[in-house]
Amino acid sequence: MPTKSSIVTDPLVQARDILRRRDPSLDPQEFFAPNIRRYIPHFGSLRNMAAAVSLLIEVLDDDANPAILVAGDYDADGICSVASMSRLLQQFGRPDHGLLLPDRMTEGHGLSAAATSRICNAKPDLVIVLDCGTTSHEALARISAVARRGVIVVDHHQAPGMAFPVMPPGVLLINPALDDFMGTQVPADVQRGLAGACTGALVYILAAQFMITWRMRAVQDPAFAARHAPEQSPLLADQELRDLLAEISGLGAFTTITDMAPLNRFNRALVRTSLPYISRIVGLQAMAASFDRTLDIETPTPADVGFRYGPVINASGRIHHGNIALRLMIETDYDEALPLACQAIEINVERRAIQKAVVDTCLEQVDQADDSGVMIRSEDFHPGVVGLAASRLLEHTGRPSIVIGTGGAGSARSVADFDIGAFIHRAADEGLILGGGGHAAAGGFRVAPAPDSHLRLMERFKAETRAIRRIAGAPDVVVEFGQICDFKGLWAAMAPFGVGNPALTILFRNPVITDEKWFGGEDKPHWRGRLSNGSGEIDLVWFSARQSLAWPEGREFLQGVGTMRGRLDVNNGWKGPQFQIMVESVTEAGQPDLHRRQARPAVVELHKRIDVLEF
Repeated sequence: MPTKSSIVTDPLVQARDILRRRDPSLDPQEFFAPNIRRYIPHFGSLRNMAAAVSLLIEVLDDDANPAILVAGDYDADGICSVASMSRLLQQFGRPDHGLLLPDRMTEGHGLSAAATSRICNAKPDLVIVLDCGTTSHEALARISAVARRGVIVVDHHQAPGMAFPVMPPGVLLINPALDDFMGTQVPADVQRGLAGACTGALVYILAAQFMITWRMRAVQDPAFAARHAPEQSPLLADQELRDLLAEISGLGAFTTITDMAPLNRFNRALVRTSLPYISRIVGLQAMAASFDRTLDIETPTPADVGFRYGPVINASGRIHHGNIALRLMIETDYDEALPLACQAIEINVERRAIQKAVVDTCLEQVDQADDSGVMIRSEDFHPGVVGLAASRLLEHTGRPSIVIGTGGAGSARSVADFDIGAFIHRAADEGLILGGGGHAAAGGFRVAPAPDSHLRLMERFKAETRAIRRIAGAPDVVVEFGQICDFKGLWAAMAPFGVGNPALTILFRNPVITDEKWFGGEDKPHWRGRLSNGSGEIDLVWFSARQSLAWPEGREFLQGVGTMRGRLDVNNGWKGPQFQIMVESVTEAGQPDLHRRQARPAVVELHKRIDVLEF
């Protein structure tokens, strides 16, 4: 008869207990059985959705072929959103549409003055703006004066006061983050789910509603149906529409992960349902081949997106131009996509080298005794990597972090208790920065040119972030020596992991460590081994272990461990998916925690480990 310590807890019961402790507001039924169909009937209730769909159908049904231009931002969310919209327009008979991404180095973020001038000079009839525009009233007014058929803006960023902004005439804004759903019958939890969607997911919603309305129009209007019958437009057959929507939903899931959107409610349903469809994207197939890795429909995981493919798409816009990644995500010919994938990967290698130099400099300047947010500035910092550097500072210190680079380009990352997007809007209102935007967890801005702007911004930031940090909470699972834990079942119940649903933290008591090995470069900073707790074994990986651990000199490394804490992860290596523990801290038997950086968060979201698993 098994002892009490060896009894296996039902993984679903264990998962429900973890969910209840993490966030009691989440509905277990929706969490463990997410269903995208629950949200589809409410897509049309988003403010301006119906008007935007009607306008798009009207333009696509116009024999005069009005000129269409799609503009987006240069990060992965903006690039993939533009790619999705381009796919939609191509399949519906408009391959001649224009595409525009801003140049980060010469034009800046979103609808800058330079990017707006380029849009206006193109003299389009319809402009579709993606992943920016919510606070760009002057730019949109200029564009609307030129675009005679109108402007559609799809965005998810915050606005001052979080009120739905009044747009210039002729501009339709879709932004559920600011939508109060007044006059609708949308359930409150569905509203919360849609409000957390990134732009790539919103483009999927727009495309789905567009196709539903298009089909209804074809049923109700025989003349419309005749003009767009499958025999007249072969690409519009039902199966083609389903395949197109699957690809767009896959890109929506892709950007949900890369943009660090919370993986609960709608986003969880989208990622769990649609992530496999990214394997249909030819550009990602080419990237996988360039990595010497097969991207099979069964294998894409949030880790693949967050650590391998997403950073490559982001790097293009960060340090060169997003057009390279955009062409890759739009390309449908594999042979044409392959050299683009190789070019994008080379850019990402360059980005990693630039980022490492910036991060190393930032870490050297961190004041460990300071209990407020971290702000570091240098004109030598490449503006394309300041956001990644801020992420690393957040991971290292557990405190809200801002990094400012060349030309005053700043980027911020924050913890759950401090809304960095709201802070950026307050700073802009006070003239400390020249505009900016973002959401609760991340944002970007440019420091005002006044000599004292940086100092005033730092004073305000440190005053508001005093004593705010990400504190390590209790582990999700405690495994005693000899106890059996069904990691596979627990993973299946709780995945996918990311922001809002961090990777499971496991605490092992009195483990036995074997097969230790140092690896990674000349100084071999990383460590791996195997853990046995008397009932089974699991692989261990500890990145930057030499920096993180203060172990008594003369002691054999990791012998006599009292507890070991880490995140449950899956390594998709040549042996197939294998569970492993990403070690975060250990304690010596009978001693307090020997992990040097007590402030370092023990619960780090799986997809916030920027670059750790990139190749």
